[in-house]
Amino acid sequence: MLFRYDQEKYIRQIAAEGKIRIRPASEFEKMTGDLARQDDEATKRHFMSGAHTRVTTSDGRPIPVRGDIQRSVSAPNYYLFCVACDWDRDLFEAFDGANSCLAITDVESFARRIERVSASELPGWYFHHNPVEYFDPYERTRNEYFSPSMSKDFKFAYQREYRFVWMPMAGQTPDGFRFLKAGDLTDVATVYVR
Repeated sequence: MLFRYDQEKYIRQIAAEGKIRIRPASEFEKMTGDLARQDDEATKRHFMSGAHTRVTTSDGRPIPVRGDIQRSVSAPNYYLFCVACDWDRDLFEAFDGANSCLAITDVESFARRIERVSASELPGWYFHHNPVEYFDPYERTRNEYFSPSMSKDFKFAYQREYRFVWMPMAGQTPDGFRFLKAGDLTDVATVYVR
């Protein structure tokens, strides 16, 4: 089961019409003042302790390290639609203006429907969905893989996020937000008003 927290009018549109707003990952960084949503979704950063890191010149001479070393992993801009894995009253407060919740009771059917409609709306884009993996930017293991589209700083872990993502496969660029219309979803989702 998954949960989408938002304003009632948008939750009802998703349920009745399957009207799902997907937005470019780059838009989230611009959401100043919205602590639950503002994040750089295309680049993830982590830090290595300078005291425990050795850097050398090409001929092997050590270079002194002052402070921590920041590393980043980036992905091209992509579209996403976010929901939560858990029912949590606190998420109404976290997501500004949220006064209702869509409980998605059949996740696979929901995903198949939005995948089907997005195939014609976004031809050539790769669709996938799964829970977000949270990481501590100061406690990464060596050579640990993480995806910018499916990983987030653990300061967002309270959201227990699940993502539906559309990645460009042939150099496409997201052009603003889009609406997907998957049709009536009331057989796989229920509206709850706070």
